[in-house]
Amino acid sequence: MLLTCSFETKSFDIVFSNSLIEHLPRELQQAFAAECQRVGRHFYIQTPNKWFPVELHILLPIIHWLPLRTTLVYLVVVTAAVVKAED
Repeated sequence: MLLTCSFETKSFDIVFSNSLIEHLPRELQQAFAAECQRVGRHFYIQTPNKWFPVELHILLPIIHWLPLRTTLVYLVVVTAAVVKAED
């Protein structure tokens, strides 16, 4: 897969990417970063710190450090508690 934009080189003063690059397949991450550098005079590419204790997509503590099976149980319990609290 080719990862290029139709913008000319240095078309933007700044390219801003917030928590996107980690969702790309590993083989596309370097191409994405290179394309950000190509189209922007400056760039800011942020990725979450995996050692931060709160998983920032769903705002739950430690969940991203747990084994997958435990994570799924945790999500079911938390979701059930939220639904019950809303009733």
